Amino acid sequence: QAERCEKYLRKGSKAAVVGSVQTRSYDQDGSRRFITEIIADEVQFLSTRSDNALEGDEGEVFGDLKPVDSDLPF
Repeated sequence: QAERCEKYLRKGSKAAVVGSVQTRSYDQDGSRRFITEIIADEVQFLSTRSDNALEGDEGEVFGDLKPVDSDLPF
């Protein structure tokens, strides 16, 4: 799945992702750095390559998605 994302997703691409978010920090030369990672279990591409080339393409992307249960463990 990661290979497909690398091949087809670009900045501005529309995608629905199911998964989790992980954050961590580390110390580099006395400066604290933070990392946020998206751990994707499923990725659905919502736009085509030609859609990605269009500027100002802003539609109701997530209109057909069902809301997530609000009882999240975090």
